[in-house]
Amino acid sequence: MDASNTPERPTVLASIGRRLVARGIDCAIAVLIFFIVKFSAARAVKQLENAFQLRKMPPLFKTRYFSGTNSYMRVFAVFLAACLMAGCASKPDYYISPAPVTIPKTATYWLDTFDVEVVGKNERFLPDDKVRQQLGVDLVDRLLKAKRYAASKDKADYLLDVNVIYTRRIQDTQGGFMTAIVDDKTILASVDFNYQVKIKKAGAEVLHFSQARQGLMPGGYKGDWQNMKTMAGVLTNSGNSSVETFYTGLLSRFIVDDLRGIPSR
Repeated sequence: MDASNTPERPTVLASIGRRLVARGIDCAIAVLIFFIVKFSAARAVKQLENAFQLRKMPPLFKTRYFSGTNSYMRVFAVFLAACLMAGCASKPDYYISPAPVTIPKTATYWLDTFDVEVVGKNERFLPDDKVRQQLGVDLVDRLLKAKRYAASKDKADYLLDVNVIYTRRIQDTQGGFMTAIVDDKTILASVDFNYQVKIKKAGAEVLHFSQARQGLMPGGYKGDWQNMKTMAGVLTNSGNSSVETFYTGLLSRFIVDDLRGIPSR
């Protein structure tokens, strides 16, 4: 054989280049799959909201651990402008009381009742009693760290009645294209966290507030890790049930922030 016709061996740089191109293609495919799942889940959520005619109450603020939608920020901007024009001289309508009441910033609470309704049941995810337990433990723990939880019921300044509706938004393409990649009803796309809190003293209600926080998804530096776990669950078709503890370990922060935000005048 003529040595001049021997095929030239690829250089090291050429080999590395091909590997990088292959890795880039893999990453692009992974990103494409992620956005397909995300948009499919968003469409499913929208269909559910239309079907059940869920009433949305935009949040007054966003936590750094959850991401919302731009519409919420627009509502917040309008609310802030209205407050500035009004001078914010009176108690916000968000906190409703049968009669004028003053709750000190150092007031302590005791969790008298804590009821949780779980919507979107799925055997892959936490049982109802576990959801209730983890949300309740997180709520009490946060109040303790804020020095706002009493040592006993008798020593508490106020008692709390808390009712929560915890709704899972689980990906379901109803047998669409994505089922060839990831099974339906295995990916927790987002969570709705709706709650009502009543504050009581001497057996009578002194104030209550409620909130409906829709479409909560992991965000911020802690949430990024959860999103990576979800991506891995999509690529391996193993689901993301482990992500749920991220929600149950953080959602009660909304309630504590609202309690701390009660005007003291």
